[in-house]
Amino acid sequence: MGLKEKIVEKLKTVMDPEINMNVYEMGLIAGIDINDGNISLIFRPSSPFCPMGIHIAKMIKDAVKSVEGVKKVNIEIINHIQAKQFTEMINKE
Repeated sequence: MGLKEKIVEKLKTVMDPEINMNVYEMGLIAGIDINDGNISLIFRPSSPFCPMGIHIAKMIKDAVKSVEGVKKVNIEIINHIQAKQFTEMINKE
C-alpha cells in the first residue's frame, strides 16, 4: 500500500461529529498532494458556517501526521466563513 492509500485509509477514521460519517467518504477532502513526505490537502467543511470546522481540521491533521512516512501536513480550508483564519491557525502547529 502506497503512502496516499495509507493517508486515505487514515482519513476514513476521522468522523464528522455532527453527521457521524467519515470526512473522506463525505467528500470533504480534495487535492491530496504528496511531495517527499510533505502532504498538502484541501478540507471543505460540510457548511460555510460549520461550528466544528477547526476541530475537524485538527483531527484531520493529527490523523495524517500519524501515518508512517509523513513528515509535514499542510491543510487548506475552503468554503467556510473563517477559511483564511482557520487555515492560518491549523498550519501554525
